[in-house]
Amino acid sequence: MFYNIPGMSVAANELSRQLISEAFREDGLLKSVIAGYEYRPEQAQMAEAVWQTLSDGGILLVEAGTGVGKSMAYLLPATVLAASSGRRVVISTYTVNLQEQLVSKDLPSLNKFWEKQGIAINWDLVKGRGHYLCLRKFNRRYDQALKQTDLFSYTKPEEDLIKELKALIDSSSVAALPPADPWSEPEDTYLAYEGSATHPDGSFPRDPAGEADTGPRDELPTSTSTTGRWDGDVDKLEIKLPPGLWSEFSSDTESCMGAKCPYRTRCFYRLARSSLDKCHILVVNHALLVSDLRLRVETNGNTRLLPAYDTLIIDEAHHFEPVVREHLGASISSWRLKRLAGDTLREARSESLARFIGKKQVDSLKDTLEGAINSLETILDSLLRQVKSRESEKARLTQRAFIDEKLVNALREVAATVNTWLNYDLTQEERFEVSSLRRRFTELANELDEFNSLEGDGVDTVYWVERASAGGTRADALRSCPLEVADYLEENLWSELRSAVLTSATLTVGKMKPFDYVKSALGLESAGELKLGSPFQYEEQACLCVPEDSRCYDPNSPDFLEYVARVIPQIADLTLGRCFVLFTSYKAMDRVVQSIKDTLEAKGFPVLKQGDGSREALLSEFKRLGNAVLFGVDSFWEGVDVPGDALSCVVVVKLPFSVPDDPVVQARSELWESQGRNPFRSYFLPKAALKLKQGFGRLIRTKTDRGAVVILDPRIATRDYGKLLLESLPPARITTELEDIARAVNPPSRPVTSDHRP
Repeated sequence: MFYNIPGMSVAANELSRQLISEAFREDGLLKSVIAGYEYRPEQAQMAEAVWQTLSDGGILLVEAGTGVGKSMAYLLPATVLAASSGRRVVISTYTVNLQEQLVSKDLPSLNKFWEKQGIAINWDLVKGRGHYLCLRKFNRRYDQALKQTDLFSYTKPEEDLIKELKALIDSSSVAALPPADPWSEPEDTYLAYEGSATHPDGSFPRDPAGEADTGPRDELPTSTSTTGRWDGDVDKLEIKLPPGLWSEFSSDTESCMGAKCPYRTRCFYRLARSSLDKCHILVVNHALLVSDLRLRVETNGNTRLLPAYDTLIIDEAHHFEPVVREHLGASISSWRLKRLAGDTLREARSESLARFIGKKQVDSLKDTLEGAINSLETILDSLLRQVKSRESEKARLTQRAFIDEKLVNALREVAATVNTWLNYDLTQEERFEVSSLRRRFTELANELDEFNSLEGDGVDTVYWVERASAGGTRADALRSCPLEVADYLEENLWSELRSAVLTSATLTVGKMKPFDYVKSALGLESAGELKLGSPFQYEEQACLCVPEDSRCYDPNSPDFLEYVARVIPQIADLTLGRCFVLFTSYKAMDRVVQSIKDTLEAKGFPVLKQGDGSREALLSEFKRLGNAVLFGVDSFWEGVDVPGDALSCVVVVKLPFSVPDDPVVQARSELWESQGRNPFRSYFLPKAALKLKQGFGRLIRTKTDRGAVVILDPRIATRDYGKLLLESLPPARITTELEDIARAVNPPSRPVTSDHRP
């Protein structure tokens, strides 16, 4: 057992540091608990730096190249911290895959070591409440399922799904929570974390022996397939519900009765969180982390979604800033108003209110709501005519007073009408529903007023209209977000933490002051820096080709796509298929695929294109085929792992510069220009460098992978900024000859098994 970290003696700190250092040796403890463990000096260096930050305090930025094994490099120090002091560590990631890897693979592996020491390390994956079914909402909807409303009616297939879900819930009896537990909700709609058993600094209470108060972490059901019971988590639901139908039953702040809910002791959401107080490691996603932060700020620290913590590790940190901006913004969609209208009519037609509200009043209310929906949809349609292409799907709002005041007034009138229902003899639950409806109408009207005034536009906020869909349903919306989040994070997050580590494979740009961009974006000017290369031998494993003949073309001219269409089949011949072709434009991708699909398939190379299936399905098919050419946009630039021969070449068609007329980019550029900053150097170039590095990173995933990256955009070789982009990439061999690709992908030592030989 180690010693308490705050005020830890030099000897004790050195003991912990030695443990971490020895763990990552070739014959260290990790080799004993992780099958196939390989020593990587970069991983050991990162782990020691992370420990130093966790023990001494402060903030550290770490770029760890592909293959370093950064997850284990921060997990071991985090568990040492927990074992020695009982301090809680929150780990935030962007992708579900990494969350699942941490809780299902990495942490259980480390736990084998701690169990040998007689120490229990507890952890859990924490999800937002929208992942869980609300029993109160479901039972009310189930009772009303056959009492259709004209706006939100259930189809026969939906009714069947609801009945199937009802049977599953009835068979999934779960142990009730005790009446008194650390989660104490106020009477409003938020599930607060108050009266916590943790100290304000996030450490655990101590028993008289001085040990951390740890307990079992696997007391609750995990899935229907393993326990025969369902724990309310939609991710574990074997019944496939359409997203729109799930939203009818999912938990949310608007419909939570808190302490007054009749299902409080059986609440799936609360059950999932009942053991968090005893967890050393909480694995969350960026969205939940920011939602917790926003709630704490808005309630002056009185309400929160996560237990207290003062130690934070952010993985996939290159995604953190855009997630913060998105979750500090606002959104108004016709779908939101339709849902509110459906809830209102459903309540008005309930047995309790039907005694007091006549059919004439309900019909009048229905007409008002339908008129409001039509008005909002008309506004959205008119604004969306400004969207000129499929590439952005957005148009910035610059004209004030674009919303008809009649719409706002209608919503306020409905709020006033609903408020009169509180004068009737209603149950406590019914009064809550009515109060919630009134509040939702008032909030929506207030938000529309804010959009109508475009308050702070171009100074601290940007507003736009966006064409979108959700679950096959149109979800066009008015959107807003802050232009900068650095000051917000510095004041409300970093200053509240004792220590934080932010890591990613892509945080740096160029060689001179490589962390400057991420520091400026996140308000981390004084953070420590550590840049670690990859253990992969890129000079031997990969080549980077910028074809000589690409310099004859302007990447923004129509002729360039004709060149792309000619050269991709040549590359496919050289690589035996096995290619990703990454675009920055759907329109360009569709045009190229349409012109060369038959040619590629005639050569024996199957063609897969983003949009023809889910990303997971396309990747699975790509791996299965073994010689396919996959065309992708945006989401295929990162988070895609195809080790081995199935992916041997990544083709980057154009440098991934942000769309200049994107509303957020446009507004931020204007702001920077007013401050005397160069938007291209401050934003466009660093963002492109990070994105390009992500695309390159798809190629080499293991020490045995080989391949080539081909950049068809000549600007990386002809423009002055090309040097910075190249400096940001792994140190692969550079060539201008396409023929060199064949040697990189299929060296003499590797037999070629396809009939398509280079």
